[in-house]
Amino acid sequence: MRPAVSIIIPCYNEELRIPKAIQILNAWIDAHPFDEVLFSNDGSKDNTIEQIMNLKKHHQMKIMESGFNFGKWNAIRKAFFMCTKSYVVLLDADLSVHPRFIDVYGDMMNGDVLLGDRYGQKGILQVPFSRLITSKVFNLCVRFVVGLKVRDCQCPFKAFPRNEKMASLFGLIEEKRFSGDVEFIKRAKLMGFQMKFVEVDYDFKEGSTVSIRKHAWPMFKALWVIRRIR
Repeated sequence: MRPAVSIIIPCYNEELRIPKAIQILNAWIDAHPFDEVLFSNDGSKDNTIEQIMNLKKHHQMKIMESGFNFGKWNAIRKAFFMCTKSYVVLLDADLSVHPRFIDVYGDMMNGDVLLGDRYGQKGILQVPFSRLITSKVFNLCVRFVVGLKVRDCQCPFKAFPRNEKMASLFGLIEEKRFSGDVEFIKRAKLMGFQMKFVEVDYDFKEGSTVSIRKHAWPMFKALWVIRRIR
């Protein structure tokens, strides 16, 4: 039997995509009443919070609010310290990776860090070519700049234990935006966590707030900061 999990969903301006996700997560808690969901709002300027409040059915589905847009990993870090279950799972607000993979890999939740891998799955073929190339280039940069040999560091499925060692790791994370995935993986490796790569289906959804034009350069610059972590 797998451990109970806290699912963290970072949100920023997701009013159009969050209703479908809430429908799926309502059903998830129906079937998994010992799990919990934390919606960590990163200063949304639309009706994301109102949508969550109106559509969620369970007290296990909680909302964490931030008045400012500090960044995805700031929202994740804040939510981590509010989790109450023995394992934590990161998913995106569009549920491009379905929570069913929590059960698929539940028997592997024994203290290791699980990193989702989208490549090789049919779902990745739905991704626009420009975004796929950008993802591949970024992962190559992670290999050469940071030294992490990870094929898919940005996959929206990560699972890890909630314990004192992981709390210490989260206390060290400085990157607040999208490159926080890379810092998380590097710090986990340096702290001796065993990392397992698990294949997931990736159902690309339009409407992401991630902009290649806006975010690619800041993400690349952040790699040089992460490179110096020892």
